[in-house]
Amino acid sequence: GFVPPEVIAREGWQARSDIFSAGCVMFVALTQRTPFRGPDAISTLRRTVSRPLSLEYPGLMEASSECRDFVSLLLSKTPEVRPSASAALVVPWLG
Repeated sequence: GFVPPEVIAREGWQARSDIFSAGCVMFVALTQRTPFRGPDAISTLRRTVSRPLSLEYPGLMEASSECRDFVSLLLSKTPEVRPSASAALVVPWLG
């Protein structure tokens, strides 16, 4: 699961869809698992659309609150809540 909820729901792709996928990469780098992993591909897609994000995994639990907040922002189910790529690059936690 790196596909954003709006694409799964066939609402279309937008620039911030890639931000969700970048959040998935960051989540995997920190936890060694995908954020909405299910027992099979269909379950993973369903969870991506409907299940709230959990940050209660090794790697994220030990991370700073700024890191956790950033990952949560990137993985927002609502594209308009996600930062643009340029805004994401200037987040203090990355500096």
